[in-house]
Amino acid sequence: FEAVWSRRFVERVEICCLEEVDCKGRGGYFDAYGIIRDVTQNHLAQLLALVAMEQPLSLKADDVRREKVRALRACKVLDSRDVVRGQYDGYADDSSITNKKTTTETFAACKLFVDTPRWAGVPFILTAGKALQEKKVEVRIVFREAPCQVPELRGACRNELVVRVQPDERVYWRVANKVPGLEELQVEPRRMNLMYTHTEVKDMPDAYERLVLEVLRGDATNFVSVEELDASWAVFS
Repeated sequence: FEAVWSRRFVERVEICCLEEVDCKGRGGYFDAYGIIRDVTQNHLAQLLALVAMEQPLSLKADDVRREKVRALRACKVLDSRDVVRGQYDGYADDSSITNKKTTTETFAACKLFVDTPRWAGVPFILTAGKALQEKKVEVRIVFREAPCQVPELRGACRNELVVRVQPDERVYWRVANKVPGLEELQVEPRRMNLMYTHTEVKDMPDAYERLVLEVLRGDATNFVSVEELDASWAVFS
């Protein structure tokens, strides 16, 4: 994807972490931080760095982490005008929350920009929330509309590359496809799935299981460095 992995072909990048569970049982802790500090600045910023980073010199930990830090340092500081915040009904009813008039957000959508030649002007939309209707973590690359399209294709859906992190880990294309039949030309979005087999899913380790193994191996590739932590907080502070 190197040839199309840039502002020339990508219209926007959407990264989300949506949860069905609410904050009950940990509201006292959560109310002091909110979803932006708890999820967006942490988990979603790491996914942003992986998407926006340049190719490292190698897959060794130092080289990968160095490029992630460069990507985060290139992010413009989050503007309050580029944030939508919300709170689900009943949040303050949690007995562990002392401030019943709390305005702590349980949902947030943030628009960030990575100021590099590759990504300048492309919005990275980071969305996180609790007590929602679905649970998923995914990265969605939305490609630009092709220029000078014939009239029949104008307004067709954008082509998208989606990496579903969880649940049901997979990679799929969402493309504009001709509707079969003898009728006049019509297009609709269709999915082309790269799915894991039943055996592969069965053998897939839990995320924390992999991290524990990497600790034992002394591999720091998937761990946040101090520099990455500083760069991430600088974006959201």
